Amino acid sequence: MREMNKNIAMNIRNYLDIFGISQQDLAEKLNCSSSTVSMWVKGNATPRLEKIDQMCDLFGCERGDLLSDTPKTAEEAKMARRLRAFVRRFTQMGVE
Repeated sequence: MREMNKNIAMNIRNYLDIFGISQQDLAEKLNCSSSTVSMWVKGNATPRLEKIDQMCDLFGCERGDLLSDTPKTAEEAKMARRLRAFVRRFTQMGVE
């Protein structure tokens, strides 16, 4: 569990840096306290699955991106978001 907290903490910090979002901003968007976000960022607590999914929506990433032991670069995160958006649009198109 400790290793997972460490990975999540590293990835949340990474996405906050990529998007220029403060811990306070994240707390407001997730409707939780800034002390809770601080505990996640320090690796002292694990976010509930609901909050992980909300962060994924906010950051445009997958659960695995937040749990991974390898953080994405800003460019990788940007490309992954574009690819997911393309796949969503493509799968919503009707095939004739």
